[in-house]
Parts: sequence; structure tokens; C-alpha cells
Amino acid sequence: MAVAYYRLGYAMTALETLRHQRDLLDAAVQLSTTRYATGAAPQSDPLQAKLARDRLRSEEFALESERVAALAAVNALRNRAPGATVPVIRIDPAAVHAGVVPQLATDSLVALALATHPRLAARRAAVDVATRTIQVERLGARPDFTLTLRYGYRPRAFNFNFPDFFSAFVGLRLPVWAWRKQHRLADAARVDSTGAAASLRDTELQLSREVTETAARVQASQQRLALLVDGVLPNARGTVESVLRSYQVGRAEFLTLLSVEDARYRAELEAVAVAADYQSQLVMLRQLTAGETQP
Repeated sequence: MAVAYYRLGYAMTALETLRHQRDLLDAAVQLSTTRYATGAAPQSDPLQAKLARDRLRSEEFALESERVAALAAVNALRNRAPGATVPVIRIDPAAVHAGVVPQLATDSLVALALATHPRLAARRAAVDVATRTIQVERLGARPDFTLTLRYGYRPRAFNFNFPDFFSAFVGLRLPVWAWRKQHRLADAARVDSTGAAASLRDTELQLSREVTETAARVQASQQRLALLVDGVLPNARGTVESVLRSYQVGRAEFLTLLSVEDARYRAELEAVAVAADYQSQLVMLRQLTAGETQP
């Protein structure tokens, strides 16, 4: 659900970013057309601006398709119609970066998962059941002695007092079929116990691997998000402003302006994608390290 939801959030935020970029390219088309009309720029400038705008339009179709697919995936998990409305908060990479909380060390996260995860609790219960079954089958293969005492009270009848009676019974149960039944059942229970223990160990290793991989992804996303928000995006925006001023006075090529604008746009999309991936991976890490909760 987290992956599908944040995928939808990415698609919707990316569409909003794309529309903003399209507005900038519309302004670039007007600017280059005006400069071409006054003879300050070649004809190739407005043509290149229109080409970049048309390519952006093609990307918008692909993003819209991704949004529809992500919405259908979320609604399928919610047992709703594919086109049902889902409230989605716009992903702000800066806000996500500001809300980053340092995580525990990987060893601590693995230890927490091994101690509390319901998947392991179920495996440990299976091992305990198999161990008790061995004990039961072992006892079933042993002789069983029984001692029964009985006291009977008889009331007075026909003017005669019948004496009470007391009886004792001693029984011996011999497991005649122990070698053909009970011992084989005990052997089968031992095999089940060995298999349950191996399954528990395998689950522990698998869970440890999942926690380690997810924690590594969370840490990598944190680092990438910090680099994009604090370094790449400010530099990209500053470069666009500088090149735009230079182009307006004829000191920069139009291709350079389109290139830096596209670089800024791609950096913004990457920041949104990294923020969405960080949030989904964080949910998965919390799920792996959370204990069983009551409904």
C-alpha cells in the first residue's frame, strides 16, 4: 500500500512540476519569438523552444498514464473502483528532508525485528508445538499403570442394612504396538521439530536480510535527498536565472538556456522521486521492526 500510494503521490507531483516547466517553456517561446522578430536572435531559437515544449507534452502523456495506473493500484488495495478519488498530499522534497529523523543502527534494527516480528513468533510457536509432540509420543510408547479405588454406599432396603462395599482395581497398559506405531510417530515428530527449527532459522536470516536491505535504502535515500535539496536544486535554479539574464542581453546561446532549464526540471523530478521512495522504504522498515498489534 505504501509503495502504491507514494507512487501515486510522485505521479501527481511530477505532473504539477511538468506543468510549471511547460509554462516556462511557453515563456521561452514568446521570448525567443520576440527576439527573432527584432533580429536579435536566429530563427532556430523559437523552433528549438517549440520542440522542447512538444517533447514535454509527450512526457505529460506518459506521466498521466502512470498516475491512472497508480490510482487504480491504490483503489484495488482499498477495494474501491479504479477511478475512485484518493486524497493525496503533494510531495515536497524540502519538507520531507526537514522531517528526516536519524534511524537506529542496522544491528539494532535487526535485533528489534528478530525480537518482535510476528513472522518469527509464528515460527517459534511451531517449534514449540513440534517439541511437545515429541514428548507426547514418547510417553505414549511407555507402559501405563492405573490404580482405581471405588467406594459404594448401599442404603437400607427391605428392613435390611446392606453393607457398603469397597473395591480396588490395578491395571497395566502395555504398548504392544510401540515399535510399529508410537516409536514411528515419535520419529516423525522429531523430523517435524527439525524442520520447524530449520524454518525458524531460515525466517530469521530472511528477515535480517530484509531489514538490512531496507535500512540501507532508507539511508541512501536520506543522503540523496539531502544532496538534491541542499545542493543540486539551489545550484540548478541559480544557473537558470543567470543564463536567462545573459540570454536576454545576448550574451548566452538559447540552447544553453534550454539545457539548464531542462537540468533544473530533471533535478526537481529526481528530488520528488527520491522523497517518494524514502517515504515508502521508511514505512517498510517500520513494518519489519514492529511487533504484533491487537486489532
